Amino acid sequence: MNSTFNQLLSMKNLRDVQKTEILVQMEQASKNKDKETLLRLTKQLRSIS
Repeated sequence: MNSTFNQLLSMKNLRDVQKTEILVQMEQASKNKDKETLLRLTKQLRSIS
């Protein structure tokens, strides 16, 4: 039970890290007015959620 919970928690933490990385990239793309990259990152973010 406990190891399953820990696995789920680490999976959630990994998703949170991935989301944060994508959000940082999206912020940079937004500053550069790079719409193609923003769209691609938005799709990636949705697939993780």
